[in-house]
Amino acid sequence: MEKNDKVIRMKTIFLLLSVFFASLASVQPEHSKSVFISEGESMAPTLKNNDRFLVDKTYYDSHPIQRGDVVVIQLANNRQFVKRVIACNC
Repeated sequence: MEKNDKVIRMKTIFLLLSVFFASLASVQPEHSKSVFISEGESMAPTLKNNDRFLVDKTYYDSHPIQRGDVVVIQLANNRQFVKRVIACNC
């Protein structure tokens, strides 16, 4: 295969991946995701202090909460906590 063919193939793959990820972004609105930073060691070893993680705010619209899930809880005073579900009425 010639060098020029490889360049064309790589550009094609890059273009296809770009279109794929752009289409994913349009399906999931940006406001449905948030980046959180864990504070403290209460979720270790899953999350360590200052770990960053992405939260999909729409996941539980189509999936039930299950034991073992890691969730973000927001209280009325806008404080947020990261916790693991240990019991549920599943």
